[in-house]
Amino acid sequence: MSSRDRQTMDNRRNTPATLAAHPEPEEPDNPEKSRSTIGIPPAAAPDASIAPAPAAHPEPEQPEKTPHDGQGRRPDVLKRALATVFVILTLFSVLFSFDLLPLERAEPREGWLDAEGNSITGRYMASKDEYVGAVTISFMDGASYEGELKGNRFSGQGTFTAVDGWTLSGEFVNGRLNGQGSYQGADGSYSGQFKDSLPDGYGAFSSVDGWSYAGDFLAGRIHGQGTLTFADGSTYSGSFKDGLADGYGEVTNPVWSYSGDFTAGYRNGTGTLVFDNGEEITGTWQAGLYIED
Repeated sequence: MSSRDRQTMDNRRNTPATLAAHPEPEEPDNPEKSRSTIGIPPAAAPDASIAPAPAAHPEPEQPEKTPHDGQGRRPDVLKRALATVFVILTLFSVLFSFDLLPLERAEPREGWLDAEGNSITGRYMASKDEYVGAVTISFMDGASYEGELKGNRFSGQGTFTAVDGWTLSGEFVNGRLNGQGSYQGADGSYSGQFKDSLPDGYGAFSSVDGWSYAGDFLAGRIHGQGTLTFADGSTYSGSFKDGLADGYGEVTNPVWSYSGDFTAGYRNGTGTLVFDNGEEITGTWQAGLYIED
């Protein structure tokens, strides 16, 4: 070995190990790094399961499910909607009560004279030129009406009093009494069905003369089936036509009774007459007279 080679070997022995390569710069103490340097892989570290590395593409968070009423509507939405409707209705109620809405309201009038001189007390709607609701009317001829109007005609519940004192009360339609109502006059009283202000349908009339009738009416006349009771207690029950017994009927009184056919108020046709002593006549009748065979 030459002296040059021996010198080279001596230099290598005296060179520190840390200068023999390109050492990494020193880092502060790191437990994870320390484990790696002593041969323990990071994945096998004791606390690796406590703080795993996040996934490359994390799943988005799912929104919390909201309960609904079974029809796709959320209870909180329904509650808010109901509350809004309640507030709106309350607001309209307040506005109407204080006349804050720009809507026309009927003008109250008392003793207003129309073009014909009739006195009217009620609520008037100028845009429609008519009275609405309940009114009181005093006509020039002395008649009067108290009740409801529609289109300036009697419509609804009301009472009309004529000049001579008779009254009609009940449901009016287009100025006439229609439906259930009553009549009170100097000749008697009636309660029942009306059509065009005349008794029509079933009703009952009581006369001031003492007789009464209960049954069918047509255009103000007794017509159909009914029972007529006279002032002396006699009765007729059966068919009527234009206010007279017509068709089959039965008459009873203290002295005699008859059952059979009638025409224009007379016994006419086949019938049986029975007296209070038991005597009986059966046969044919004409204009109220018995025709012997």
